[in-house]
Formats: sequence, structure tokens, C-alpha cells
Amino acid sequence: MKIFSYNLGTAENIVGLTSFISDNNLSKDEQKYISPPLTTRFAVVYLPSEGAFIEAIKLKDANDDLVIPSLRKLYNVTVVGPSTFTSFLDSLLVGFETLQITKDASRIYDDLEKLTTKFQNHFNQIEDVQNKIIKASEA
Repeated sequence: MKIFSYNLGTAENIVGLTSFISDNNLSKDEQKYISPPLTTRFAVVYLPSEGAFIEAIKLKDANDDLVIPSLRKLYNVTVVGPSTFTSFLDSLLVGFETLQITKDASRIYDDLEKLTTKFQNHFNQIEDVQNKIIKASEA
């Protein structure tokens, strides 16, 4: 796994990161490191300094749009800082738990559907036996 490391303590370095992103270098890495089903459909960039995270949130691209939402929308890259990292991980955990619950519920539903079919077949056989008993008793 390739990890990009930048000293984001200064505004010049943040501008350098912005130019790295805008030069479509991120698109190449997105194709290389974000490749479902082998990996998740998203990437996370952790900025270890709260100041760098705040500066990154304020960054705007050439179209005067904020960079962070553009990264998420175009490249499936989420930028998190120290204050948002734990809540981001919690949201991932809740999402994965929800996915597991959905899979389990689907499996249970399929099992109940099979059981219903078996009971229906069993009741049909009982009905056939009852009909044969009635015909035999009339004869």
C-alpha cells in the first residue's frame, strides 16, 4: 500500500498537495489503489494536524469550488483530521454492521421461504391422504 506523506504545516505545502491533486495524479492512484472487489470503493486521507485539516477544508480549486467535496465526489477520497477520524471510523463500523445484518436477514428470509414451501408440500400431501381415506371409506 502506498502512503503519501506531506508536511502539511505550511500553506505552501498545502498548495503543493492541491496541485498534486489537480494534476490528475490522484486519478492514477485512484485506479491503482481503489479497485473493488479487492479493495474498498473509497480511500481515506488522514491529515494528522488539526491546523492542516482546517486549511485543507478551506482549499478551493480553479473553479472556486471546495476541494474536499470534489475529492469525495470525483475520486471517492475522504479527507479526515484528528477530530473527525473517530467519528468516520464509527460510521464505517455502523455501515459494515448494517451490511452484515442485511445479509443475515436475507439468509433468514430465504430459509423461511424454503420452510414455507416444505410445509405447503407437507399439507398438500396430508390433504391428498385425507381425500384417499374419504374415497376408500365411501367404497
